[in-house]
Amino acid sequence: MISIVTNIEEINRLEWSNFVLNHPQGNIFQTPEMYDLYKVTNNYTPIVFVAIKDSKIVGVLLATIIVNGKSVINFLTKRSIITGGPIVKENNIEIESLPGPCACVTAMTLCGLDSKRFMFYGFL
Repeated sequence: MISIVTNIEEINRLEWSNFVLNHPQGNIFQTPEMYDLYKVTNNYTPIVFVAIKDSKIVGVLLATIIVNGKSVINFLTKRSIITGGPIVKENNIEIESLPGPCACVTAMTLCGLDSKRFMFYGFL
């Protein structure tokens, strides 16, 4: 069974780094070092999803939530960017299309992740 880990403290950083380094599509944008850089960059909040199977990393996705400063409308301009990923062991991931205007809500429902911090305001 595959589990998804999002708590940075529970992720083996050396294993994460080696996974990205040895992956054919591995790139700097999916590394723990890039996570650290995003963490100290103003208006950027990194989020990492690491897939683990049999105690080994089999997938990594590093995303950043970017806001435009501390203005009143920053909740309207907040966005998540995924650069250079996701990367999956042997590229053997099955991808399901989730069409429609609420695909992100459907994705959050189907993925099984804790969605307490997820808010969808709709499309402007």
